[in-house]
Amino acid sequence: MKSPGQRHSASLDNFMTVLQVAGYLRVSVPTVHKLLRAGELTGIRVLTRTKAKRDWHIPRRAVSKLCDDNSNGASLVPAPSRSAVLRRATLELIEKNRDRRKFEN
Repeated sequence: MKSPGQRHSASLDNFMTVLQVAGYLRVSVPTVHKLLRAGELTGIRVLTRTKAKRDWHIPRRAVSKLCDDNSNGASLVPAPSRSAVLRRATLELIEKNRDRRKFEN
């Protein structure tokens, strides 16, 4: 027979944190929060011992269901990497400077 601590640990294995879900789905943490608020993803808000705030525990089944529901062609857009965002911003600045130079001449 399992001790109470082992049962608790096993039951937590069925849940994921917001950060784990974001990594699994390859989306940002705010996107996971939006999915929770919109009801597209279900979870349980719990008060953590170490933090004075509430955190989400999301059942693995809910994440699987969300993936299954989106497998019909719709997809979650992955969060862009920081380097991609910086690269895009740099290219936009270069283009703006080119446009300014054309008008100055």
